[in-house]
Amino acid sequence: MLAVVAAIAGMYGLLGALALLTVGGTALGGWTGAIFAAGLVALGYAALSLLLAYGLWDLRPWAWGLGLAVQALGAIQVLLRWAGGRASLPEVVIGIALSAAIAWYLLRAEVREVFRTA
Repeated sequence: MLAVVAAIAGMYGLLGALALLTVGGTALGGWTGAIFAAGLVALGYAALSLLLAYGLWDLRPWAWGLGLAVQALGAIQVLLRWAGGRASLPEVVIGIALSAAIAWYLLRAEVREVFRTA
């Protein structure tokens, strides 16, 4: 289930990154360094999510740690979006709650053991 969620998040992030890198600059009135940087960050995050989906699907031992790192980055990203005025408080609460729930699941002893013995 987490692999499917990570794959969906990765594909959604990839589409968002490509939108920023292709039409985002012109739609927002011209390219700026911030728009381009945001596109590159989104592209990197999408790539990490897709890599995580692969690792979770195959129960790769490295996917457990990557899963925790991606959840931490997701929580930081939503906080930064909120600080920049690009996310509402409900979006922040939902984003952090989802990241925390996934991290909690990954930290359960039986889940860690599955990835340790895979």
